[in-house]
Amino acid sequence: MRDFIVRQWQGKLSLPISFWAMGALEKLLELFLRKAGICFITLADNAWTVLIVLFVFYGITEPVSIWWWVGAWRSAKRRTPQFAINNWSGLARAAILIFALIDIAGYKMIAWPQFSNAVLDIADDPEWGHRGIKVKANGTELEIYGYITYSVENDLRQEILSHPTVSLITLDSFGGRMGPALAVNEIISEHKFDTLVDQACISACTIAFLGGRHRWATSNARFGFHSASYGGEIAQAADEQFSVVATNSGVSRSFLARALASKTVWYPSVSELKRAGVVTNILPTER
Repeated sequence: MRDFIVRQWQGKLSLPISFWAMGALEKLLELFLRKAGICFITLADNAWTVLIVLFVFYGITEPVSIWWWVGAWRSAKRRTPQFAINNWSGLARAAILIFALIDIAGYKMIAWPQFSNAVLDIADDPEWGHRGIKVKANGTELEIYGYITYSVENDLRQEILSHPTVSLITLDSFGGRMGPALAVNEIISEHKFDTLVDQACISACTIAFLGGRHRWATSNARFGFHSASYGGEIAQAADEQFSVVATNSGVSRSFLARALASKTVWYPSVSELKRAGVVTNILPTER
């Protein structure tokens, strides 16, 4: 194996093997690692895990890509034309340059935003503004407001310890991180709290809301659903995790199919939410 790797690097393999066979293997490896990486990232329970996954992914795929490019380039240069059409080596080198340029562009459009996103996650997403927990109704109600991040999860645990009479969690959020939203769902479910939305609960917020034993919504509440994505790709593992949470909460499969098919935010009516089992009770506008 070591000799084979060295021979590819030195361009001593035939051009079809060096360019086509090794290129196909390189792309299959990248595809496999990308899918696995997205799975780990979307279900990661902390921001450092995401950053480590990104370093591992690019730390493997980029050296392998360079190994393929260099080997195929050298093989093309060494190749002696044997056929009437003798420009295959030139076409191969042109293709390698194109692949390299696409990869470089990918760093700017995909890799850099991914690393930047991971760093912002570690910093608890300061650009998302104020978020946290409000104590209401003499300590019997807690409101989760703003985007859901790891600090919100931690603050919720602390407020529950400080207010043992809590029975209701209200949510007013436009989404956030999936990992913390899943954790908030588990906290609400473990304590058998009810949940309530009387303003907005969008994206990841809906995951937290589904943890409620009874799930209330006022008639003017707004819920938004869409399929999960990461790095411009559909995050199938995240969608599957949401499906498990929703199904266990009694949400209909037809509603789930519609929600996860939407790449933009879908806003079903409160009556639709009630029929689908997302909401268990509807309150008047003024509760």
